[in-house]
Amino acid sequence: KEYFGDYDASSGRDMAYHWRQAEWNPEECVIYGIHGNSSYLFRFEPLLERIEVLDRLAPVSAQRRGVMGMFSHGYLGFTLHPKSSLLYYLTGGPIDAEGGPATRRRNVLGAQGDEEVHLLTFDLATRTGTDYGPIRLVDGSRPSYVQSIGVGKDGAVYALATIRDSVSERTDLMQLRLGGVDE
Repeated sequence: KEYFGDYDASSGRDMAYHWRQAEWNPEECVIYGIHGNSSYLFRFEPLLERIEVLDRLAPVSAQRRGVMGMFSHGYLGFTLHPKSSLLYYLTGGPIDAEGGPATRRRNVLGAQGDEEVHLLTFDLATRTGTDYGPIRLVDGSRPSYVQSIGVGKDGAVYALATIRDSVSERTDLMQLRLGGVDE
């Protein structure tokens, strides 16, 4: 689909038209997925062999700048809440730098610059998305390279992220609570 951009499938640097995470919705018998670099949310109906692009599910900072996702291969932080029509997506967006453009550079892990992780939701019933803004830890630091997500029975969102402090860098579990989200 042209929506997803122009990729070279023969290049090892592009993920081409592959997505990283998709969710089966048994109520509708469809698959929801995110195209990793463009951040387009799509719906695939296997029985009809039809793909519908629903919306661009990207942080407001990325949409405002008109930039692709910060992580070149997409994210694994995408899930459908098991008891509602709410999709959850953890993804990186550019860090707002005094109104200037985000610094874009490729590093070893595939990120194209410093990023802020955002939690986004998309309500399938109303077809509306929400960006809850950049995630900050209790000490004010930013998690990065989030490659997981889980929604607990307690309504919290859980994820593994890279956490940096003045001494080290580690992967650790973080818990997010959304005010006003009824689960």
